[in-house]
Amino acid sequence: MGNEQLQRNRLAQFMPFAALKGYYELIQAAQAPKEPHKELLEDEWDRLQSVVDSLEIGARIIVRYYYQDHYVITKGQLKGFDNIAHLLLLDKGEIPLG
Repeated sequence: MGNEQLQRNRLAQFMPFAALKGYYELIQAAQAPKEPHKELLEDEWDRLQSVVDSLEIGARIIVRYYYQDHYVITKGQLKGFDNIAHLLLLDKGEIPLG
């Protein structure tokens, strides 16, 4: 093995290694600026409630909601509502209401 190959092997020891998949993306997300949460006015709540009341099970919907310091947009099929836990149930998960 030549001197150049030995040097490359030694350098490879110190190259970055990402043992945890998604670790660097998670760190970047944690360092991202927090989005302020917009409080809805009473008439906005009423309008939102009207829209929620008009939804039919099985409808394909797009929902924008606040989760862990930022807004998230989720698309999915409406499976139902959990009125006790205040959740909107989609085929891809649950969305907290309120």
